[in-house]
This record gives sequence, structure tokens and C-alpha cells, in this order.
Amino acid sequence: MEIKSQKNNLKVGIVSFYYYPELSGPIIRFMRYEKYLKKKKIDFYYIVPNRKNKNKKNLFLIDVKNKKNINNFFLRLFLFFKKNKDLNIILFLNLSPVLLFLLPFIKLLGKKVIFVNTMSSVSKNSFIKNILKKIIFNFFDRVVVSTKYLQKELLQLKLFSNKIQIIHNGVDFKKFQCGLNEKNFFKKKMNLGSNFTFLFVGNLIHRKGIAELLQNWKKFKDKTKKKDQLIIIGQKKIFKEINPIIDGDLKYHQEIDFYLKEKMKKKLNIKFISFKKNITDYFKSSDVFCFPSRLEGTPNVLLEAYASKCLVMMNKFKGYSTELGENNKNFILFKVDNDFSNLFFEISKNINKYSKKIENTFFLMQKFQDIDITIERYEKLFRYLSRK
Repeated sequence: MEIKSQKNNLKVGIVSFYYYPELSGPIIRFMRYEKYLKKKKIDFYYIVPNRKNKNKKNLFLIDVKNKKNINNFFLRLFLFFKKNKDLNIILFLNLSPVLLFLLPFIKLLGKKVIFVNTMSSVSKNSFIKNILKKIIFNFFDRVVVSTKYLQKELLQLKLFSNKIQIIHNGVDFKKFQCGLNEKNFFKKKMNLGSNFTFLFVGNLIHRKGIAELLQNWKKFKDKTKKKDQLIIIGQKKIFKEINPIIDGDLKYHQEIDFYLKEKMKKKLNIKFISFKKNITDYFKSSDVFCFPSRLEGTPNVLLEAYASKCLVMMNKFKGYSTELGENNKNFILFKVDNDFSNLFFEISKNINKYSKKIENTFFLMQKFQDIDITIERYEKLFRYLSRK
């Protein structure tokens, strides 16, 4: 496939090994930014492994023998970049030891390179890995992080601070905005009845704490006759196909399957919905967003919950940063490995007392995390590097 673009448009290649349309947060995030940046004459081209993904105009599928081996994919990129010299900037979303050789090669071609780090990844117990990361990071012209926490992690590697830039993950607050008095309207629209609604959106894997959420939901439902419902939006089939890449804990998946059997779902009033491209109205239909994750960077779903004026209950995951709010002010904290079943009852019984906090959180997050701010910062970065 040939790179085609308007003559004066800036061309940015985005490289991601973990591209599954239903799965990969970082690249999907940039696909959301694409239409905004296109208006500013910046074109995106996505470079990903060929996993029988549906082809699209600006999606380059790289054939790899071992689709589970990230190094195999990065080795194939030497040939790709040698043939496709029109890209101005290459933005990477994953790391590999191959980058020790690939990045100098790309820079010899006159390209600027960026790494976007959206996940807590610095290991306190792995000196060699951290040294390797430091060497690789120093090849990049800029390392973008989404929170102060991630910035602090990279500074611990003693990177040059002028290489690191914070650009928050942007969410379209206008798209997700919903008044607290409009919740029942959207519940009816989505055929969810009028019951008090808790929502989980995410990958059905150990890192996301989904089995613990289901365990505690069962305890809650066993103790009450309340008709509260839990909506789970995720994907089952794809994770079984790529389980060795994402999560090797088979027993964990079996437990999730147990709770999502038809009989159990009916008993516990759980609605399971496979990933959809547009889940905006599910956020607008929900009263509370449940976030039991163990490890994150800046999760978009958390910001989308704030934008939809859901009360957020969450585990204080590794990677948590103060930009995401404070306990008892913007969200309610629990420990995912402890019993938090009583929290469901407490919240649904007293939701009205949280209404002012929900409104205040919406305006606070909109001020810093709205997509317009993110687009403006990426445009400035791309323009700056292209002129440098």
C-alpha cells in the first residue's frame, strides 16, 4: 500500500503491535483523534501486524510469521520504512529490544520519532530492563506521557526532562455529557428498565479485576432483594484466542465464564454485552461506574464515566495519578482484593448525597482532559518536531 496524502499535509505513522479493534486502547485512542487532526492538515497512518484486520485506507498490515512475537513484527519494520519514506514523524506505542537498531535506522532516514507511554511500566526490581528502556528512550525525540505519575517514573530512569512531555488523554466531553436527571431517559432508550445501574467496561482479564468485581456483586445480590443491575461491556472470544499474549491465568477466565452463564446472569441481574464501537449511551444510562483495575496509565473509560456524570468507585491501581481525582471528592475508593460488596448497597441507597461531587468532578475533568486540549497539544508537538 502506498502512502497518499495532500501535498502539504504532515504525515504521521503510528506503530502498534497490539492492534485488535476490540482490544487495544492506545491505538484506538489515536483513531479517535484522527478526524480532529485531519482538519489541521495532519494525516495518520497505522502500521500494525496483519491479524486479518479489516483493511482501511490508512491501515498498513505487516505480515509476520509469529503473530505473538513483538520482536518479529519490529524486525519487519526495517523494510517497511525503507520503502515508505514519505512519513514525517513515526510514533510508537510499544517497546521492543529491536528498537535499539530500528530507531537509529529511522533517524538516518531523517524522521522524527516519538514514544507515547500510557501505562505504568518502570520496574523497581529489574535493573537490566530499566537500563535497556533508558537507552531506547534516549533515541526518541520526545516521550509523551499522560500523567504526572508516568512522568515521575521516567524521571527515575534519569531521562533528560526536556524529552518528556505530558499530554493528557482526551475525551469528548460534549459527546458523553448527560444530566443526572436524564439517566432514566437513556435507560429506557437502551431497554435497561429503570433499575439502579452499575457499569463495567474493559477487557475481561486479570489486570482489570473483573472476576473480583463479579465475586463481590454476587455477595451483594445474595444479601439483598434490591433489583440493581450490573452491565458488563467486554469481549470474551478474542481473549481466548490471544490468551498467551494478554493473560495466562486460565482459572481466572473460567471463573469469569461461570458468572456470565445465562442462569447466573439472570439470577444476579447481570447484562453482558460484547464490545461495541459506540458505548456512549451505556455510560449515560449508568449511575455508577466500577473500575477494579490493578494497573493503568490514564484509562479513557474512567474519563468517559466522569464525562457521563457517573459516580466512580475504583481500586487505587498502580499508575494512579492525582489528575484523575481524589478519594471521597471525585471517586470512592476500594481495595480490589478485599471484600467491597457492601459498597454497592451503600452507594445505591445514598446516591443523592453524591450529586454535587459528581457535578464538580465533571467540570474539573473537562477543564484538563477534554479532547480539544489534547488535540491542540499534539498538533503543536507534531508541528514543532517537523520544523526542528
